[in-house]
Amino acid sequence: MNYDLLLELVRRAQAGEKGAFEEIYRETYNRIYFYSFKMFGNEHDACDVVQEVFVKVFTRLDQLKEPEAFMSWMYSITVNECRNKVRRDSKEILVEESQEFFENLLLSDDDPATELQQRDIKSYMMRVIDLLPEEQKRVILLYFYEKLTLAQIAEIEATSIGTIKSRLYLAKK
Repeated sequence: MNYDLLLELVRRAQAGEKGAFEEIYRETYNRIYFYSFKMFGNEHDACDVVQEVFVKVFTRLDQLKEPEAFMSWMYSITVNECRNKVRRDSKEILVEESQEFFENLLLSDDDPATELQQRDIKSYMMRVIDLLPEEQKRVILLYFYEKLTLAQIAEIEATSIGTIKSRLYLAKK
């Protein structure tokens, strides 16, 4: 994602240019959808969240005082919408941890993983992320997949950097 382009689009959208918001949508949709999909594990819930996020972004864009903070602001909205959806749906996601994951991760140092093994490991890692408690899952996704800093995540989560470090440590453990 080109952040300079996104910053320009945000400023144009705040100035009332109609087409700018459409471009913002195209530039950010995949990131918001991926995060939402990883939080819920299904397309239906992810699409519900994405729709709510973009409605809020569109209707509240004029309230954003620092266009440079757009992505952090948008992630804050996304995280809050995911929380709201969990509360609204009163869902409990029950998952079992698979011992197979740990057995398949044990690759010999002498035998580098093949491309197929690398894809399998990535697939297992995504399933393991799904096993994490919601708070840890959010931190892992924002840190490793969205490449946000600990400070940005702390701002989004409305908590201290120490808490984010703790959640990240527990999730990696």
